[in-house]
Amino acid sequence: MLEVKPIQSKDDQRDFCERVGARYDADLLAYSLFDGDRLVGVCQFKLTPEGGSIKSLDLTDEKFDLIYMLCAGTLNFIELCGALYAYLDLDITPTKAKLLGFLPDERGRYKIDLKKFFSNPCKCK
Repeated sequence: MLEVKPIQSKDDQRDFCERVGARYDADLLAYSLFDGDRLVGVCQFKLTPEGGSIKSLDLTDEKFDLIYMLCAGTLNFIELCGALYAYLDLDITPTKAKLLGFLPDERGRYKIDLKKFFSNPCKCK
């Protein structure tokens, strides 16, 4: 069973990042994705005055359903914290960003409107 959950300690965050090949950043919050007992992904992010900023989205298997689930779980937390928008501040293809619901803003930064995403994920544009 797939489960997205917050990483509670910096030691766990460091360990999980190493296990999925991500660059650990102690200044970021993080969520993990497990398939049963197996770690399959880590998403590191921060909250800013503009909204959420996803800094890394790393998985052991680049299947889209896993990326989507980890990203959506992280976006849920960001939205619950009161943010209206989230940004992908990482190296990602335009196609993958769009599939996750992010579109480039006027500066070319991938952005998602969280209220629209959670009211209707297929029409978040």
